[in-house]
Amino acid sequence: MRKVSVLLSFKVLLIGESGVGKTTLLRTLKYGYYTKCGVTVGLDFTIHYVKVNDTTCKLVIWDFGGYRNFIRMYWENPHFVSGAHGVLLAFDISSYETFLALEDWLKLVRKYNSSDISIILVGLKTDLPKSVSRNEILKFIQENQIDDYIETSALNMINVEKPFERIVEIILEKERIPREKNVRKRTKMIEPSKSIAI
Repeated sequence: MRKVSVLLSFKVLLIGESGVGKTTLLRTLKYGYYTKCGVTVGLDFTIHYVKVNDTTCKLVIWDFGGYRNFIRMYWENPHFVSGAHGVLLAFDISSYETFLALEDWLKLVRKYNSSDISIILVGLKTDLPKSVSRNEILKFIQENQIDDYIETSALNMINVEKPFERIVEIILEKERIPREKNVRKRTKMIEPSKSIAI
């Protein structure tokens, strides 16, 4: 008998400093070729589907504008950040400043979500010279209990899909969501409102 795919829906935050390449990664994922983007103002949303074994997962990806004045807005409006199933914490591997800023984003995420929320650290722009050492990255991962680390290059189409596939695997592993039974009880989530204006 053929197994029927189950649709699960997850809220995933894509966060990090402005200009690190979050939206470019997302658009490259969506279109299948390198798509350079400008700076995101406020919030943007993308739907992406990932299949793990017999489970089809719908990711509602919240792409956060990374300007510093936006962080204050996110703190004052926690509903943007809360209720997330997973986080892609992004930095530009050629910019040490964006790596240092990760602490602020991590505090924001953990303030309004469960302490064991699934988090992947994503090093973007690996086609450029590195300004952050491997040891510093490993130390950050260990000290902050990050679930995984993935390096990507949208320009060279390297590991573009991997962060999104991996975050689903980690979410499923942590939450132990049943693949075929009683799924409907565990899949409620609030979709981003189309009326959100920033």
